[in-house]
Amino acid sequence: MQAANDTSIIPESQNKLSAWIYFNSSSKIKRLIDYNCTMMDGCEYDYIQEIYATTLQIINYEQLWNNLSIILYDDQHSTGLLVCENDDDQPEECQNGYCHVLTRFSSYANVDQLEISKTCEIYSNDSEQQPQLSISTTNSLSVMKYTCNKHMCNRQITVNQIRDILSSSLIVSMPESNTSTTTIYATTTTTVITPLSTIACLSCFQTLNLTEPSSAYITYCQFELAIKCKSSLSVDFSTQEVSIHFEPIIIDDGLQFPQIEIIMRTQIYLDQLNRIEHHMTYQCSTSSLCSFKYIDMYYHEHIRILNFQGLWYNLASLLYDTNVQNTTSIICFTGTADESVMHCGRNEYCHLSVTFSNKSEQIKTNKMCKPIDIFKTLILTTDSIAAETTLEYICNKEECNGQSILNLIRDILESVLLLPISQTTTPTTASTTTTALQSTVLCLSCVSSVNLNKSPSINTTNCLVEREQSCEGSLFILKRTISLPILIH
Repeated sequence: MQAANDTSIIPESQNKLSAWIYFNSSSKIKRLIDYNCTMMDGCEYDYIQEIYATTLQIINYEQLWNNLSIILYDDQHSTGLLVCENDDDQPEECQNGYCHVLTRFSSYANVDQLEISKTCEIYSNDSEQQPQLSISTTNSLSVMKYTCNKHMCNRQITVNQIRDILSSSLIVSMPESNTSTTTIYATTTTTVITPLSTIACLSCFQTLNLTEPSSAYITYCQFELAIKCKSSLSVDFSTQEVSIHFEPIIIDDGLQFPQIEIIMRTQIYLDQLNRIEHHMTYQCSTSSLCSFKYIDMYYHEHIRILNFQGLWYNLASLLYDTNVQNTTSIICFTGTADESVMHCGRNEYCHLSVTFSNKSEQIKTNKMCKPIDIFKTLILTTDSIAAETTLEYICNKEECNGQSILNLIRDILESVLLLPISQTTTPTTASTTTTALQSTVLCLSCVSSVNLNKSPSINTTNCLVEREQSCEGSLFILKRTISLPILIH
């Protein structure tokens, strides 16, 4: 794991993919993927999971091994005389050895360079000199080398064939060859497991105070694979108590759901000093830890800086008079516009219900007298799926449910970003905005083993979450069978 106090400059992402293919060993194929990233929380898991689901489970390892061995390996060949190509593209005898190739393809400053070395390598008992092929690729460098025991198996046309086979197999990304070749492929079929798209989600419940960051107790959370992540945030501003529930949604109900879904409800008690409660549910399927990222952003950019005392005072002064008795008859507007008024009966206050579209357009309004509720409240509800915001309140001031008062209320709510819905649904960045956390990301810490033929995704149940400067994920495949330890750290 990259140390959090490392001050070196780290690129947003670095990856190194390596593969080893053995032609006379029971361990036919090995593969290692190392990935380092800093661009977002859970970035290493998203990359490893994408590689696992979209590449590793699709590769036909048996066919790949057959295609390469047909060209490079003769199991009947005994050590002795072999003819190989040298760096001058001329055949030369290779006594008691193998033909050897080393290619380096580098790309720096938009300049591509290809280096190739062709030699005879004298046979020894060293396993690294047995007939085999290895590839290693990074962001800007690709190295391929192999030893083979067929005559002239290291000539340029064969090198191009090998590169084409490796590229088409998806085992690594190889630079395209410039020479057209005819490639020999074994004709076999494979059954491809179609994985259900999954992401890593937090699973935990935590309570904290408004003075604490949302990630104060994040290390107690577990990770689970899910179809989408769900987070619920509840805040009681009068007590400054906050509860956050992170929940993975695992069951697929077969219904199409949007990538992001937000439901918010704010309840302001006009007859109880400074009492405001706010609840938000956020569901997403965009990336690993997506619900945590949004909740973290929303909590720090909106909730912790909200002047809830000023908000309560501004609304209560417009809508509620503590001196008005329940037996007092007040004048209220009725209908859909300010066209008619009436004296409400005893134990009745003015009531208003209005619905806004996601563009803040007023699309439905209802005004009436209504029996006094046990709580004198203003309730604001937003639903991103319905693309609507509903505002409803009961007030006891003369004509307090009219359009002029409603316009003032809208201005107040918009000033604290509770209205319109379009201002609260989409975070501008995936990272948190608190100064202390800007240079860090959340990473998974665990070792997980899965069976490539049976598991549609990587299990993260036992993973811990840690905040670091960068995340690193390693994926290792051993044998063709395939036992697959996944290292995410």
